[in-house]
Amino acid sequence: MEQYTYLSAKQLSERIPYCARYINEVLRDREFIEGIHYLRPFNGRKVVYLWEPIEEMMLAP
Repeated sequence: MEQYTYLSAKQLSERIPYCARYINEVLRDREFIEGIHYLRPFNGRKVVYLWEPIEEMMLAP
């Protein structure tokens, strides 16, 4: 089983050049795929981003 680094939108904004609000309102709906780039634990409203798949997507040619 793969190990992932779970990040909040604020923590993710410290690693990529986008603010947390933009991540939640734009990137989550357009670029990130639920189940691959982010999760909603316990079927809740909170979102947890997965760093490794996001980093892999950013580095792809």
